[in-house]
Amino acid sequence: MHRLQRLAVVLGLSAILGATLIGWSAYRVSRDNLIEGYFTETLNRARTSAELLASGSTTEVAGPALAKVQRQFDEEKSWDDSYLCVLNQEGRLLLHTRDPSKQGLLVGDRPLVALEVEGDTTKDVTLREMFDFLASSSEKSADSPVHGRAGMCKSLEGEPQMAAFACVDDLDAMIAIHVPWKSVERRVNGLILPWAFGFGVTVLLAVPLAMWGLSKAFADAERAVERASAAEHRAAGQVRILREIDRAILAGGSVQTIVDAALVRLKALVPYYRASVALFLPEDDTARILAVQGSSAAELGAGTTVPLASLRGAGFDELKAGRASVVPDLDQVAELPDFVKRLRADGVRSMAKIPISSRGELLGTLNLSFDRVGTPADEDLELGREVADVLALAVHQARLQERLVNQAADLERRVAERTRELSEVNLELEGYVHSVSHDLRAPIRAVHGFGHLLLEEVGQKLGKTELEYLERMVSATERIDALMRDLLTYSRLAREDIDVRPLDTQHVIEEAQDLLQVELDERHAVVELVQPMMPVVGHHSSLVHAMTNLLSNAAKFVAPGTHPRIRIRTELRGTNVRVWVEDNGIGIAAAHHKSIFRVFERLNGVEIYPGSGLGLAIVRRAVERMGGAAGVESEYGKGSRFWIDLPAAGARG
Repeated sequence: MHRLQRLAVVLGLSAILGATLIGWSAYRVSRDNLIEGYFTETLNRARTSAELLASGSTTEVAGPALAKVQRQFDEEKSWDDSYLCVLNQEGRLLLHTRDPSKQGLLVGDRPLVALEVEGDTTKDVTLREMFDFLASSSEKSADSPVHGRAGMCKSLEGEPQMAAFACVDDLDAMIAIHVPWKSVERRVNGLILPWAFGFGVTVLLAVPLAMWGLSKAFADAERAVERASAAEHRAAGQVRILREIDRAILAGGSVQTIVDAALVRLKALVPYYRASVALFLPEDDTARILAVQGSSAAELGAGTTVPLASLRGAGFDELKAGRASVVPDLDQVAELPDFVKRLRADGVRSMAKIPISSRGELLGTLNLSFDRVGTPADEDLELGREVADVLALAVHQARLQERLVNQAADLERRVAERTRELSEVNLELEGYVHSVSHDLRAPIRAVHGFGHLLLEEVGQKLGKTELEYLERMVSATERIDALMRDLLTYSRLAREDIDVRPLDTQHVIEEAQDLLQVELDERHAVVELVQPMMPVVGHHSSLVHAMTNLLSNAAKFVAPGTHPRIRIRTELRGTNVRVWVEDNGIGIAAAHHKSIFRVFERLNGVEIYPGSGLGLAIVRRAVERMGGAAGVESEYGKGSRFWIDLPAAGARG
């Protein structure tokens, strides 16, 4: 009897021990699977948040992107006391959902005490080192550039936490989601502990029931993981669609191409029967269907226009206010516009119109039609709103570009008209100049000729005063004739076509000397050419005019009794050749270095230094027409160094 009692006790203790071991084992297995699912779920959420953050940024994180990430985290929050942080590579907090006052703090050196990643424990890993660890990792999803890790860590206060970290290639930011470990334990124990103990106690009496409970726990965990995976896949697809549309906009694609691509990709996430985008044309009081995907009535394909008046019924005020207009059952609407009746005949049972707005202006609608009765899911409408916002940017950009093209065309037309008017004015001016040349110079030459005849024939018979008057009259006609010649030269330089080519600088200077030889000889001028003379690119006759005027001025503007000495040399300056004309003349004060190149600008009286005041203006215009520049370096009383810059003959591309 005692043996049986002892055996019973042993069997009972063995049964209790076995039940306890089985219950404990079941508890551990279920616990580990749930925790692994929570780690996976948290890591997936961190990756999704990182991709969403990258969709609104380039390399630096912007405020709207942070707001979108925080909104998504708050809406999909699965742990009441969890919180999300966003840190940049410097280690500064850009976002802290639990304690916004910490935003902006530099926490990069904060250690993650006893961080455990995939079974390996590393002491004193800082947040900045974690960022570098993720950035250098080669493991990432096949369709996403996200790097992520999840593991256990302790806060500085010693609080155990479940943590998930994720970052995106080329983005200077890291997502960190923290869940207090006590919350994880509480949820795990709340799910598993009751039935685990019950299973352990009743395992010998109700093994099938216990196995069912265990399988249910596994199934629940698997469904939780599947739901997290599905949510991650949908969020990743949403981010991918928005990023592809953004890339299409940045690539400068047409609105038609961008909209078609958006509707095709939207089909993968929203099971619509028909989708279209309609743009409003207020100037024509119509709406034009830009693109259509899915089943559609033949009369309502891309390019179809409908009156705006037919859209201003029920729901239009919602669209103007930026809200979606939903009709869950078309059969319940008393009066349908004609185009909606055609859609109903084509199988459409419900519709949702999402506004495409920019800066408060309703540009059009994104229309989602379904072959079933009911209201679309909130997440489908939210995705539609995000796609509509991006399409609004594309439409706004296209309209700005169209406006710019129209303005450019109008500007070209106005320029052409102005050019034609200027051409007509130039023709009239050219006729006027020729008239002045013929009608004014002829009588001036006659006065000059008759004056010379009078001086030769009766000059000796005239009194001193009469002779002086006659000589001054002849001198005045000579100055007027010289002025007319210079004016004609200045005008011709502005009108004639310039055909530049390589020129022999020495040959041009020698030709200018030949034209001035009488004047140079009369003034006993000495001209020195410093070899070698570098060739330039220019217009032959224009350069001869310029050099003639510079040589004439150098010989003319010298102190009384001084023999002019003129030195001409060239030097290479980058891709240009500078021609120097240096003299020993009276010099020019620095205040007049620019003004002397203006028309009729004279610094000395005509009685002392004769001239028209156009010589240097002719030099400047001739050189600028050849694509060069002219200037002077001089001090009063110390001579002048005039220069001309023209492209070097060997430097032309």
